[in-house]
Amino acid sequence: MKVLKITSVVVASMFVMNSFGQVETKAPKKVVAHEEVSEHEKMSPEEKAKIQTIKMNKHLTLNADQEAKIYETNLGVNMKNEAIQNSTNMTAEQKREALEQNQNAREDMIKAYLTDEQIMKFKEMEAKREERKEMKASDTNVGKQK
Repeated sequence: MKVLKITSVVVASMFVMNSFGQVETKAPKKVVAHEEVSEHEKMSPEEKAKIQTIKMNKHLTLNADQEAKIYETNLGVNMKNEAIQNSTNMTAEQKREALEQNQNAREDMIKAYLTDEQIMKFKEMEAKREERKEMKASDTNVGKQK
């Protein structure tokens, strides 16, 4: 009788432990705070410049001179952008405008290093980037309306 009780307790314990082991492990929905930044924004200006230059080289087939100049341009702009983002003297609107101006200046500087064919491809890349940016903004606005 005593063996039966112990066996029953052991079996019941196994069922209980097993049920905890099978709890659905769904990843919790990520609640994104407004202040939270993406992985890209956590990168240093050097890391961002390297990634941007690699992507451009992949799409535009840059020569060594172009790659070096574009890296330096990306680095300079990323350093300025980081300073703007960390600035406490600017409003959000001022920061947005300054970052946009830096992006436009970056594009102009980069185009100066490219051939006509590369400029066409670069414009396509930038158009796709703007498209993704607009889609992301519209997705964010839809989420806010719900």
